Amino acid sequence: MQDILDILPDDVSCFIYADDIFLLISVPRTEEVKNKISFCIAKLESWCQTWHMKIAPQKSSIINFSSRASPGGFHVRFYSTNIPCASSVRFLGIRFDDTISFRSHIDQIKRKTLRKLNVIKALASPGWGANASNLLMICNACILQSL
Repeated sequence: MQDILDILPDDVSCFIYADDIFLLISVPRTEEVKNKISFCIAKLESWCQTWHMKIAPQKSSIINFSSRASPGGFHVRFYSTNIPCASSVRFLGIRFDDTISFRSHIDQIKRKTLRKLNVIKALASPGWGANASNLLMICNACILQSL
């Protein structure tokens, strides 16, 4: 998969991990976004055909990290399927949102951690619950793993 870097323009960053591909396209003017994305998608489709690989367009999305409004009304197609625009995407377990505030990532961690914490509170009942050292081990295994 490393040769995928050779087909993309130098100003496009490509992050690859296992079967995940993340393209970061930076352009000085928002009007150039569609052309650059379409060019990279065409190169990626060609590369996939060469190597007999499939990318699931329904699992793909486009996100705009610009402070300016994205040029509305354009559609990018991959294998004749529209790639939807999203306000957040997940890559390697981190949720990136279009404001780059990581608010959606923090909220997701908070929700998961609070559910686990409620279970630990139930286990900590003073009359019959687990002792302090066991609760600490459970916290380390469940809560810290989420962070």
